[in-house]
Amino acid sequence: MDVVELLSRLRLLRFPVGQAYLWRDGDEVTPIDAGPAGCGARIAAFARAAGRVRRVVLTHFHEDHAGGAAEAGALAGAEVVAHALDAPVVRGEVPGPPPALEERERPLHEDALRRLPPGGFDRPARVTEVVDAVAPFGRPAALDTEVACIGHGDPVTAWAGDVLRAAARTYAAHRAVSADR
Repeated sequence: MDVVELLSRLRLLRFPVGQAYLWRDGDEVTPIDAGPAGCGARIAAFARAAGRVRRVVLTHFHEDHAGGAAEAGALAGAEVVAHALDAPVVRGEVPGPPPALEERERPLHEDALRRLPPGGFDRPARVTEVVDAVAPFGRPAALDTEVACIGHGDPVTAWAGDVLRAAARTYAAHRAVSADR
């Protein structure tokens, strides 16, 4: 696991597939995502060394973000928090829906699946459901912020508000073109 300091209170935890973040607020730390299965112990150890861990927040149910959630939560003595629609998948109650990929995304997805450790999830996690765990795309774009943490790829570390607004405009234009087809 590579650890990158983004801000004095924010670290990027990078894995061979996927990444997580660690947010420190006073003496409390919050892991955001838990990496793929097998990464939970490293996340929990790093988080505990940085402060008191009360919760692990999952952005969504994909294996590379939530696979280590059960282990990270148990070892850190922390609650695992996910959106109400993602929680049943993370708990192992239902399978997640297959991804809706564009043709250009298929090779990237297949490569990521080859590099994920076997098993998907460490074990079903005890998850507290939260309705608004993650803000819609438009809300972050409206903020004047310097840093934006991205689920895949590098975080935006300068002028993030401008970058998010440009991405929101591009996304809206793409959806308009797609709707016309």
